[in-house]
Parts: sequence; C-alpha cells; structure tokens
Amino acid sequence: MKNKLTMRTIFKIWILINTIWIINGCKQNSQENKTPDFQFDSIHTVISDTSQLNWIARDLNSLWTPNTNDLNITESILKTAIKENMNEYWSLLDTLTVKKYHRQYTFYTNSNNDSIVFINAFCRVLNIPVDSAGIWIMRPCDWKNTFMMVNDGGDCYWSIKINLTRKTYFDFKVNGEA
Repeated sequence: MKNKLTMRTIFKIWILINTIWIINGCKQNSQENKTPDFQFDSIHTVISDTSQLNWIARDLNSLWTPNTNDLNITESILKTAIKENMNEYWSLLDTLTVKKYHRQYTFYTNSNNDSIVFINAFCRVLNIPVDSAGIWIMRPCDWKNTFMMVNDGGDCYWSIKINLTRKTYFDFKVNGEA
C-alpha cells in the first residue's frame, strides 16, 4: 500500500510539472505571436528612390530594411513626439488618430551610421493637375512612389525623423494654416 501511494504521488507530481510546462509554453508562444503595435497596410508605403531623398537627408549613407521590432519602437517614439508637441493649433493629430494617416517611409543610415526613419504623413491624398494630351486633368497624387509635399494644411500634414539608434526624434514639422 505504501508503494501505491508513492506511485500516485509521483504520478500527480509528474502531471503537475507537465501542466506547468505546457502552460508556460503557451504563454511564451502567445507572447511571441503577439500582434505588433504597428503593421504596414494600404495607407503606408516605403519610398527608396534615392533621387527623391536629397531634400530629406543630406547625410544619407545607405538604405536599410526594418524589422517588426524597429517598427514598434518607431511607433512608440512617434507617439511620444506627438504627446510632447501637442498644442492648441492641432485639430486632427493626436496619439489615437495618428494610425489613420497615410505614411511615406524612408529608412536610411546617416554619416554616423545611425538608423534613421523618415516619415512623411498626411490625412488625405491630394489631387494634382496632370497634363493628358494637352488637357489638364486632376488625378490623385502617386503618393506610393513619389513624396507628397504640401504647404499649409495644418496638422493634416506633418513629417518627422526618428533616430532608432539613439531612440530620439528630430525635425518634427507640422504644417501651418494659411
């Protein structure tokens, strides 16, 4: 009888250890498969045409490709920049509405080899005049391939540079109103 009780105890301990092991494995897998804070979708694009980058980065060294962690850190720093710069003139831009903006990204390293993220953002795509066989027609800007630059328009249009190496932001510019 004493042996049966010991075998039962061992069996219970074995079940308890396996249960804990399975639960911890599930927790770890759920953390690894956690949805990132930020994902590219139809309102985000990467512009890597270096002929368009002179006005963005005079010290551009090379282009690089971000991973999910880079994008999550970028999003976190962006929200910090918005919180720190909020003012009474902004009617659209805040930490909740920022996810609705169209965004043009360029990922580059500077002359110090710091990883920089440039974001050009806008709440709506503008129509621009295009010459079609001598007739000017209005068409949406090809924002997925060409930087969209706008004067005025308030906080519908803004840009920022984020230094991922140093975890800082700079050149945060929000358009004014005319």
